[in-house]
Amino acid sequence: MSYLGEVLEANTTGFTAQARDLDGAPELGSLVKIENGEQPIFAIISGAATGGLEPSRRPGAYGLSREDLALHQPQIFELLKTDFTGIIVGHLDRAGYHGYLPPRPAQIHAFVH
Repeated sequence: MSYLGEVLEANTTGFTAQARDLDGAPELGSLVKIENGEQPIFAIISGAATGGLEPSRRPGAYGLSREDLALHQPQIFELLKTDFTGIIVGHLDRAGYHGYLPPRPAQIHAFVH
């Protein structure tokens, strides 16, 4: 099964994941599932942002269309990433689905579907 992103940060109420593809964040309000061992976590997408891979290096404007950038500066897109955030709405365990917070945050590097 293909995944949408990978968890980078997690807390008891939400998470931040990096999208697998640039500009590939799920739509705002989408329901997603985080692989989390034997306790998958469910969340609603609450935001997304695209920026530089390195926090200290902000992308600059080139005055070119996206197509021209891809033609003349193709490496630019390898220096960017899209992150998305989610709010946890429930989890699954052996007893079934629970519409409340899981006992621990999502695992770092878990896949988001």
